[in-house]
Amino acid sequence: GVAPGLAIAAWVKGGPHVLGDGETVCVVEFWATWCGYCVQSIPHLTAIQDVYGDAGVIVIGISSESVDVVEGFVEGQGESMGYSVAVDDGHATARAYRVRSYPHVFVVDAAGVIAWEGHPMNPDLEEVLAELTSNQRE
Repeated sequence: GVAPGLAIAAWVKGGPHVLGDGETVCVVEFWATWCGYCVQSIPHLTAIQDVYGDAGVIVIGISSESVDVVEGFVEGQGESMGYSVAVDDGHATARAYRVRSYPHVFVVDAAGVIAWEGHPMNPDLEEVLAELTSNQRE
């Protein structure tokens, strides 16, 4: 289905980004600073941004925590968190995507349609991104 728009209170790093602009494939990750698996996924998401960025992929991590908490965490991560980070408007975006567990990723294609969802460490994520960007990377 069509991905809900992002309701963002603050862009802590990168952004602002819009889904479904006709060119960009977005990896929208819902995460929290207190979630161990989320923290473990940060280097992987940074690597995905590095590898697929030139092909028009943007990784966006969205937390429902306070701006202060997220800003402090992102500053502490430094270069190892090499993708866009945003703070949800309350829980509006997480609710729109019906997020039930962290971390959870949605791949939104250039047309704004959800192409895949799952855990960021699932190898299928990169397969989907490779397929969606194959024409840009040749």
